[in-house]
This record gives sequence, C-alpha cells and structure tokens, in this order.
Amino acid sequence: YLITFRLEVQDNTQKLSLFFTTHWVYMTGYCLDMLYEAIQEHTLSVVKQGDERYRQLDKKNGDDPLVTTIEIEWK
Repeated sequence: YLITFRLEVQDNTQKLSLFFTTHWVYMTGYCLDMLYEAIQEHTLSVVKQGDERYRQLDKKNGDDPLVTTIEIEWK
C-alpha cells in the first residue's frame, strides 16, 4: 500500500518519492507535478521511463511528464 508521497524540485528537475509499506520508489524527471496530481486523484495507471535526449523532440516543448530515472529501494 502507498503510505505517502512527495514532490521536490532539484535545480530544473523534479523528484517524486513514493513510500510504500515494503519499499520506496524514487522518480526524477520533468513536469512530474502532473504525475503527483494523478496519484492524488487515483488516476495514474502506468509510468514509463524515457530518455532525456528525447525531451527536446516533444511537440509541446516539454509540457508532458518525462521520467528519466526510476529507483526502487526495498526496506
């Protein structure tokens, strides 16, 4: 079960931390506030990691969330 989560800003990237009963999940990237809101509203179904070099190819100039790293740490 998800216990808590938080969003931090580090330079021009963001870090989303999710704390579950058995593990922690850390995601870094851009526009992660949209993922944060989707988690709050229980509407997030999938998260995919993408390569940062493709961020510049986004037609919306980077308005969509881009997760560049995902780390899972077991308690």
